Amino acid sequence: MSRLSRFFTIASPLFLTSTAAACGLYFGMRTLLGRPPIVIAVPLAHVTQYQNQYPLPYLVAIAFMFALVGTVWLTAIAPRAYRLHSLQIALVPFLTVLLAGPFWGMLWAYHDMQAGFFPDTPHMIDYLLFGAQYGFFFSFNGVGLSFPFSLLAYGMACALMVIFLKRFVHSKPKATSLVQVGS
Repeated sequence: MSRLSRFFTIASPLFLTSTAAACGLYFGMRTLLGRPPIVIAVPLAHVTQYQNQYPLPYLVAIAFMFALVGTVWLTAIAPRAYRLHSLQIALVPFLTVLLAGPFWGMLWAYHDMQAGFFPDTPHMIDYLLFGAQYGFFFSFNGVGLSFPFSLLAYGMACALMVIFLKRFVHSKPKATSLVQVGS
């Protein structure tokens, strides 16, 4: 199996399961709590809770980034670095949030412009880049303020990594018979 086909063999189910898990957790907690489980607060900026008005793009963005980071770890690092797998698994969600932050910020800037808040800059790309910077710097702020949700999401992400590690890295290929039939 080529590296590229192995990458997509792992990335596709990891993306689908992480998207389903994120949506299930978000909408389940939203129903259970009676309010959106994600809270964002950024100092010195107006913050509208677009991630709760339009949750699917934000959930798909984190699931996509998780699938990308997780697949790179499962295909390139985990097979070679046998020690400290639990520490490596614990770091994957943190790296995922750090890398998804700029996408969340750009989504927020896009939704902000849809709501009628246009930037003072003459170019839309400047505002999107501004949103990416804020998303990068304040992504962990949102994780910290969304405490019960973020803790459950962290546990679910680590559980998915353990399951995929056992399934795709530690599993032995099935033995095949080399005897030719009819000779």
